[in-house]
Amino acid sequence: MCGEKEAAKLMRKQRFEFIIFDTPARPAEAEVEELARGCDLLIIPTPPDLLGIDAMALMAKSLPPETNWRVLLTATYLPLQFSTSRESRKLH
Repeated sequence: MCGEKEAAKLMRKQRFEFIIFDTPARPAEAEVEELARGCDLLIIPTPPDLLGIDAMALMAKSLPPETNWRVLLTATYLPLQFSTSRESRKLH
């Protein structure tokens, strides 16, 4: 793990099969375009909720058309199962 400036130096010295860049949430459109043009696969992480999906959709719209990209759902929530006190007593 290293910062952007160190990454350029390391990439000149060594050959890597995979390189992962982690950006801040909602990078600027110019930054997104630069990342998209410089990678083989762009993975957009997002939580599976309305705000996350909306933000991901806005980012996806700003990608160059030839971008190879996928969405990674980062947190999935299991529905809570509530039981009545009568059901709880049956279990004990």
